[in-house]
Amino acid sequence: MKSQPPTEIEQRERILQATAACIAEHGIDGATIRLVAKQAGVSVGMVQYYFPTKKELIAATHLSAVQEVRRLADALAGSERGPQRVEAMFRALLTDQEGSIPPWSFWLWYWAEATIEPDLRIQHEERFRLTREILAESIRLGIEHGEFREDLDPLLAADLAFSLLNGLAIEVTIAEHIMPAERALRAAELLLRVFAKSDTAVEAAGARVVKASR
Repeated sequence: MKSQPPTEIEQRERILQATAACIAEHGIDGATIRLVAKQAGVSVGMVQYYFPTKKELIAATHLSAVQEVRRLADALAGSERGPQRVEAMFRALLTDQEGSIPPWSFWLWYWAEATIEPDLRIQHEERFRLTREILAESIRLGIEHGEFREDLDPLLAADLAFSLLNGLAIEVTIAEHIMPAERALRAAELLLRVFAKSDTAVEAAGARVVKASR
């Protein structure tokens, strides 16, 4: 029996995954449409059918990556929010046991391009704002449930968490022998202890997330 040809959704996803891999390895300029097509096992025309311009291809790849981060965090945290959700986001981005999220080198190239490309900068701001609010809401719920300190400003705490995460990601990417992913995760967990009313709340959240990841 012949295997079924990939659907349009599958074809599109294959192209996006290939684009992320090419950018991570070769940078934005090096990730040519021809190279992406070769990596995805499709024609140049097929790539351009779904994404007429390289700018659209990069934008769609970034959106897909952001959505995958949220999906993995949801899978790790389940219906839980509060500390569990914050812990899950750190674990998803720093360890990614499924290997479904693009490596951090992809994000670094994207951010670099966004500094000179206004459309990408606007896109980044919109998605950062939404993701930050999701994280802030988790912190807000942690405060309401007595797991995080009452004097925390949820949005400011979310900003601090993102800043730490991005800094750790850079070091994991370019100095992994000094800052391996597991050490980075421990540093992130230390931040949760600063946020927490007690170590018990953080340990319980971490235990639930680790259990969900197995």
